[in-house]
Amino acid sequence: MSNKQILIAYATRYGTTEITAKDLAKIFDELEINTDLLDLKQTKEKEWPLLDAYDGIIVASGIRIGKWMKEPQKFLKTFRNEISSNEIVLGLFINCATCLIDPATANNEYLVKVIEKLGIKPNIYRAFGPILDFSETTRIGKIARAILKKVIEKDFEDAGIQIDYKARNDLREMDQIREFAEEFAKLVKEKSY
Repeated sequence: MSNKQILIAYATRYGTTEITAKDLAKIFDELEINTDLLDLKQTKEKEWPLLDAYDGIIVASGIRIGKWMKEPQKFLKTFRNEISSNEIVLGLFINCATCLIDPATANNEYLVKVIEKLGIKPNIYRAFGPILDFSETTRIGKIARAILKKVIEKDFEDAGIQIDYKARNDLREMDQIREFAEEFAKLVKEKSY
């Protein structure tokens, strides 16, 4: 293992962002970079780690009602000065269905706007597809599933994306997630302090 250390701080609504964070951690392990995961919804702010132990930080959010979740935004606001010091490589990612239909809108609405709003300068950022879980073991409630189905059904059909409304549909592209991890790892390994 290298002596490089990454923190992935995330908030997830139905689990996709958490799964993606864990997938990234596995890839970083393969790339011999130590990774800590921080679930921002489950960890109180006073328990957040100091960032000086990290060479890179990835902050991730699920998209909730067309917006980033509050916890990752608060994390970025809280540590804006440390992150902006240029000593920490910053990456951002989101998981959302919009990026499957309209990648430019997903990028502009859910990444660029947040970057501008928070006044941060990430080294790398990406939008990944979602996991749409309509199975019986889903974390999505019955009403939310019905609303989600109604919202995506026509757009997905028009885009030629097939969804099984009784199963778990992993619409993330793992090659894109791996590429993001490899680019981020390269930036971290090249960073000199």
